[in-house]
Amino acid sequence: TAIPMRMLLDTKRDGRLKARLVALGYREPKEWDTMSTSSPVADISSIRTLIYKAGDPDDVLSSIDVSVAFLQANPYHEDDTKRYVSYKPYSSSETLYYNLRGPIYGMRSGSRLWYNTLAEWLISEGYKKQDNEPCLFINDKGFTVLTYVDDLICRGSEVETDRFYKLLNERFECKDEVILTPESGLSFLGFDITCEDYDEQDVIGLNPNNTLQTNKHGKVRMVYMEQQVAIDTFLSHHKVRPNKKIGSPMGDKNQLIKDQTPLVGEEINEFQSKLGTINYFALTTRYDIAYPAARISQFMSKPTRGASNALDRILSYLLATQDFKIKGVFAPKIDILLPYSDSDWAGDMPITTCSHSGTMITLNDTPIRWRSKKQPKTSNSSAEAEIYALSQTIGETRHLGWKMLEFGMDIKEPYDIYVDNKQSISFSKNITVNSKLRTTFNLKDKRIQEMRDDKIINAKYVLGIENPADLL
Repeated sequence: TAIPMRMLLDTKRDGRLKARLVALGYREPKEWDTMSTSSPVADISSIRTLIYKAGDPDDVLSSIDVSVAFLQANPYHEDDTKRYVSYKPYSSSETLYYNLRGPIYGMRSGSRLWYNTLAEWLISEGYKKQDNEPCLFINDKGFTVLTYVDDLICRGSEVETDRFYKLLNERFECKDEVILTPESGLSFLGFDITCEDYDEQDVIGLNPNNTLQTNKHGKVRMVYMEQQVAIDTFLSHHKVRPNKKIGSPMGDKNQLIKDQTPLVGEEINEFQSKLGTINYFALTTRYDIAYPAARISQFMSKPTRGASNALDRILSYLLATQDFKIKGVFAPKIDILLPYSDSDWAGDMPITTCSHSGTMITLNDTPIRWRSKKQPKTSNSSAEAEIYALSQTIGETRHLGWKMLEFGMDIKEPYDIYVDNKQSISFSKNITVNSKLRTTFNLKDKRIQEMRDDKIINAKYVLGIENPADLL
């Protein structure tokens, strides 16, 4: 059996034209799948952790792109099933047939075979693969590599950086590595990483909970993450015009249901395409649109005119907030992890009676992980909604904490988790023994036991106006 290939033409962000032969993987016979076809990629919060964790202020932050990575994966073993592809260059030509030596783009197992190839090479060079973040590799010198398919982002000393890229280029064909400096930023996964160097007295107020460190030039480095180039391209494609009246990404709560006229035909495809991109921006850098994006996503399968209008408001808001960036001090002296939890009560009304959970986790005063999610069931009180949100935040915090231990960071349980609801604190400390909430939660439930385990978390009160999770 030979599966067909197609030529894909594309324009890269820098304007270059790219052509690539891609196999139609959905046509592959099942016997070709001799291993799992799922391939891990670095979690976005792991990338932010790599950038904003404490460390040596003279560390080098860098990235590199492996050229045509799938074609550089280890070849198939001679005993493996033979795999064939076909290609017809133009309509009147003969069909050409090829026996594959290794994976190509489009194949179901291509990304997994490439990941295995890269991981095996890194391990052979003395790097240890981590368990909770399988795309994290660290050597005994502390040099850290995070992989996202063929894109690598690295942090370590200047000596180890030079050594790593020399070894990498000896094994794989790569594009030129890029070192983060005030004059040269990194472009990684559709967002840009830039930096500026400041005198220490100019940035003291920007890092109140931590101890600043100066690099060998006597400067404190601020690092920024933003997606303005990608957002501008997206907004230009959809011809979004400025609207001075837009001050927030979401109108009143009834905007979604003001017009329940169903979208039809191409309108549905355009709505789904725009919302998918908006969710990507909300996941990577734009936590300020995470809540409205989550609410509008309820209409993904059956979009309405009201949902479309709400989505267009987010686009106008993005155009009005072009200077939005995540920022943080590079390599502070110590790591401070601050998780925040919040919930509204029946905040999804009038669509449903469910509440909405918000989680915001900061590392050294920089947001590195957030989530805005509708709760699956109706809560009978605001306290119940807050407790459910707290349990979700505990899960997010513990998972992030396990990964931070793999980064070599001094982050340990119990975690202080900040909430603006005193009833949830009382419940977590088991103070209200006869509370009506006992009829709501099964106290044998593992997540309830974890929430009440003072060896794992310590719930603390924060004013609502000081709770960043309120945004979510």
